[in-house]
Amino acid sequence: MDTKDRLSLRTGLCAFAVTECLLICPAAFFILVATVHSMRPGEYELAHGSAIIFEWMKSHLTRTHAAIMFIIFPAVAFTLGITTLLQSWQQDELFRWDAMACAAVLRRNWHFIIVSVGAVAGVAILTAAVVHMITD
Repeated sequence: MDTKDRLSLRTGLCAFAVTECLLICPAAFFILVATVHSMRPGEYELAHGSAIIFEWMKSHLTRTHAAIMFIIFPAVAFTLGITTLLQSWQQDELFRWDAMACAAVLRRNWHFIIVSVGAVAGVAILTAAVVHMITD
């Protein structure tokens, strides 16, 4: 596979990835709105805005819309994604080598990943606590 073909394939895969993300965006947005709606009292601006969106969605979306948004779109995204990954694995030797190298790096450095996740979680909790103390 020459460079021009590889660039064309990468561009197509990038467009496909964006399309796949767009398939799951409606469900992710609705879940986010429902979560924010249920977490905060209505007098906060974010909760008020999410309540407006939530009520609009409740009144305008039918069971068919919900089935499409929560079942069909994610199933299509999953199926197309797995199919594309399997095709790429079979056809692209560079992809296989990159995947094996990534797995080897993650295997060798798993303890740094856990420490990093713990540090990020700690700073997120600390930030939430400080923001809560400042706004109360």
